[in-house]
Amino acid sequence: MKKLLLTIILFIFALPHVSFAVDELKLTVVGDVKPYSYATLKLSSSYADLGGTRIAWYHDGELEEEGIGLVTHKVQLRGVGEAVEVTAMLAIPNSGGRFKQTMTLSPALVDTIWEAQTATPPFYRGKALPSHESLIKTMAIAHFGTSTDSTQINYTWKKDKNTGIGSGINIKSSSLFGAWENTSVPVKVTATINNMTANSSVDIPSFKPAVIFYEVSPTQGILTQEILNNNPIRNTVELSIKAIPFGFSSKEKSKSQILYEWRAGNKIIKSGQGDGMEEIFISRGNSNLKEGEINISLSTQNTINVMQYTLDKFSWKFTE
Repeated sequence: MKKLLLTIILFIFALPHVSFAVDELKLTVVGDVKPYSYATLKLSSSYADLGGTRIAWYHDGELEEEGIGLVTHKVQLRGVGEAVEVTAMLAIPNSGGRFKQTMTLSPALVDTIWEAQTATPPFYRGKALPSHESLIKTMAIAHFGTSTDSTQINYTWKKDKNTGIGSGINIKSSSLFGAWENTSVPVKVTATINNMTANSSVDIPSFKPAVIFYEVSPTQGILTQEILNNNPIRNTVELSIKAIPFGFSSKEKSKSQILYEWRAGNKIIKSGQGDGMEEIFISRGNSNLKEGEINISLSTQNTINVMQYTLDKFSWKFTE
């Protein structure tokens, strides 16, 4: 009798145990972390598909939201320097464990200001205005809500989001030259001790230089209460006029590097650089006009930054 040996092979099928590390999870914040705003957090993985995973979100240990595939989560932020700890808890299928990622959100602010190094009229209470090729200084004032040392703050400056114009620890100011059009200067400030970050941007306008005309009185001096540019002078026997450049680079103006050319009608009556060129004296007798109107004009040009120039005028009307 032949014996048949039956070998029964039992295949036991089991779901494989997948090795997974917490560092394969990534928790990021979308957009800026601004005080009292809503921030969106996103959980992602380079290994696992989180779409079928149950994810729970906690704020400072308290459950806020839970569900399948909740890879994004919104959190309302607090004030400057007031932190909220956000934790994402999840169980990756077939990984044999629970995993979590935690992020602390502490809003920060940065204020930005700018200052143009350009000439202004006397008693001017406004802001010096930037012009093409004029030097402009920007400054960032960071607010982290804590006593963060200046040696722990990194600044990154750009021009129109592309061109770097300065970066480094405690580089809280930067410089650039004015353009023909408005310029955007963004800055990113990061506290290196805890990676708190704030972003801001300042828009710097662009203005064309100008000259403002004032009458000079023999007894009262410069009559700054009235600008002559749009107000013609009438029935005056003689004129003493002071021209005040506005918007030209202050460095070149202080070094007398502005070229002046005065005209009465089409006739050049005074031109040059240096002291005394900002003022002229005209009499009716010298004009050879007994009745009528004559335009007094002045062209000015920065001899260093030659694109800073202007032509301004006013009218002198008189009758017999």
